Amino acid sequence: MRQHLDEIATQLTVDHEQMTRDLTGVRQLDEIATELTLDHEQMTRDITRRLEAAEKNILDKIGSALPPRPTAAPVRSAH
Repeated sequence: MRQHLDEIATQLTVDHEQMTRDLTGVRQLDEIATELTLDHEQMTRDITRRLEAAEKNILDKIGSALPPRPTAAPVRSAH
């Protein structure tokens, strides 16, 4: 009986160690996922800022290349 209890205790110890390693691995994966999410959000902000700056630059160039708009003539009413 004692030997059987020792075997169970050994197996429980092995199982506990495996669960501890698995939990550590899950925590590490969670930390990596969090870091990747933060990096992705920062990249998205950077790309958005660059696209907005490029759009403004293009619109400024288009606006400066166009001739000024003529003022509209007043509309005469037919009486």
